[in-house]
Amino acid sequence: MRQLIILCLAFGVLGCAQGHCRKSKTPKGMEKPATAEVPSAQPPVEVAAPKVEKKQPEDKKVWVYKSDGTKQCDKRLPIALKDQVKELKSIEVYSMKRVNDGLMHLTVCGGDTGFYNAYQVDESEINRAKKYGFKLWGFSELSPNEG
Repeated sequence: MRQLIILCLAFGVLGCAQGHCRKSKTPKGMEKPATAEVPSAQPPVEVAAPKVEKKQPEDKKVWVYKSDGTKQCDKRLPIALKDQVKELKSIEVYSMKRVNDGLMHLTVCGGDTGFYNAYQVDESEINRAKKYGFKLWGFSELSPNEG
């Protein structure tokens, strides 16, 4: 039985090694028609490029974070993003998400879980956010779709 399984796996691996299973199979008659470039009878005309106004560079956005309140062995729910964002008072928040710092944490009741509430703000607002108890996110990169 073991030899039969090994034999089947070998046929599967060797059969695909030739590349037949990776080739695209286009049905006959469905091929793309060849296109030929037809030379123009008229000389090329220069067109002025449209004027583009230089915009002021947007303020750089950064992530600040604060613990979501969760502790190991604690059955309490994390602080909701919409509740904790109120602590940023008048600082404009562009995005928010619950994130993990990606670090290993000592397994002990009452220890950190590594989960935080992160908020995207203007870089110019870092000092104000720090006064409210937030820190600048310095762990993994936070992308717009993460979290």
